[in-house]
Amino acid sequence: MVARRERAEAKGAAHVLAEIEAELQLPPFPDELFYLWQTYLRLRRRAPAGFAGPQPVGWQDIDAFTRLSGVRLAPWEIGVVEALDEIYLRPASKPGPPSGQAARVSAASSDGAGVRAILGGIGKRRVFKRTKGEASG
Repeated sequence: MVARRERAEAKGAAHVLAEIEAELQLPPFPDELFYLWQTYLRLRRRAPAGFAGPQPVGWQDIDAFTRLSGVRLAPWEIGVVEALDEIYLRPASKPGPPSGQAARVSAASSDGAGVRAILGGIGKRRVFKRTKGEASG
């Protein structure tokens, strides 16, 4: 989106800039739900990142938070907090490979044919024949 906006600015395309700005507009944050956002942020601070990145807010975190803070959450409020955490933990879309480079392919570990296709001939034994008098490298 940023690159598209920069290109439109460089070209002076006001109509494209207006479209981009319209796409970026967000609805106003509902003041009635601000307390749930604050609750989520307080819980998120307590969930440390592991080796694989941020960890989800667990039930034990929510339980400890409600007991120690005195905040009582209804089941639907806990659902909203969990939904916010799922959105936070969702992987961001990754940009494609630079032009001129092949895209990397992925396969689930349970997909034997896909894994073999990706690995190709990596596991094949390579045999090098040397002729007499050739230096070893």
